[in-house]
Amino acid sequence: MQDILASLYEEKKHVNVDCTSSLRTADDSRDVIHRLRNQQKPDICYITPEKLRESNAMQDILAQLYEDEQIACFLIDEAHVTQPGGIFAML
Repeated sequence: MQDILASLYEEKKHVNVDCTSSLRTADDSRDVIHRLRNQQKPDICYITPEKLRESNAMQDILAQLYEDEQIACFLIDEAHVTQPGGIFAML
């Protein structure tokens, strides 16, 4: 994931991207949550399934962003944690 973030963040691409996962520090996670609550949200925010499962704050923010129609796309790029039929399994 880090290589994708670095590629998107390059000045030439001008993509405001952020990431939160269980590998990031608590301060990093708080920064991402703060950015998602502010006016200037990242264009893309990568959130790992385990981080989403572990963080009630992240779940609440995503629910609010969805209700406010501020999420254009929600993609789960973790095929190894899906069940047959495409059902996402929070393992």
